[in-house]
Amino acid sequence: MSWFGGSASFSKGLFFRPGALLLGILLLFLASYNGLSENPFVPDRPGFSTGTYIVNPGGVYVELGYEYTRYDLSIPFSMIFFPQTNIRFGVLPKLELNLEWSGVGLLDKKLYDFSYYGVGAKLSLLRHVDGNLSLLGNLMFQRSDDLTTFFPYIGFLGDYGINSWLDIFGSVYLGFWDANENYSAFAVGLEAATLHNLSLYLEYYSEFDEANLPNTHHINAGVIYLISPDIQIDTFLGTGLTGHSYWQWGLGLSFRF
Repeated sequence: MSWFGGSASFSKGLFFRPGALLLGILLLFLASYNGLSENPFVPDRPGFSTGTYIVNPGGVYVELGYEYTRYDLSIPFSMIFFPQTNIRFGVLPKLELNLEWSGVGLLDKKLYDFSYYGVGAKLSLLRHVDGNLSLLGNLMFQRSDDLTTFFPYIGFLGDYGINSWLDIFGSVYLGFWDANENYSAFAVGLEAATLHNLSLYLEYYSEFDEANLPNTHHINAGVIYLISPDIQIDTFLGTGLTGHSYWQWGLGLSFRF
């Protein structure tokens, strides 16, 4: 799930130093892991929904992304986030931990001082040959000068295999901004395995935020390709159906240790 579109300011010093330190620590941590052979490789990228799959104990997923959004308002503007980062650690057979960073933000190609960080966990509630159900808990936070804004949320994630090549997936999220603004979202989509190692997906999602009424509705679609058993690339396009007029495009690279 992508929470990386924000508008609050963020101190330049705090923006770069925690991000660089976090990535440095994570790279050192990842280097201590031995390579694992597990199947399948199922990153959470690139849709709005978070996948149900849990990383195997001792495994590490690194999921990176580039996201461009163009808002066609009375004064058009664009936003870029890179590298969006989600690192997932397998802890127990039914539990994984994850660390997130929104990446550097650019507003009309100029550095915009904000960034999000997040820590969370995903727990498998049901794993079956035909369908899965998982619970996600995350705490996102953003620094703005001397103010830290927190965004805790939970998500219920599900998927079901309709047949050998078509799956339906969905999610429900509940959270709040800084303890006084409720947030909820619903998503549903289809993923089709069209060719060897290639799949397509189409997803609809709706968001409700007390600070930004009324509800907003969105749609996105993308292509996912498994280059090797341990490397995936993806691309997607999205747009708003109501509310803010925008279109969005992104690329992603995911790999595992």
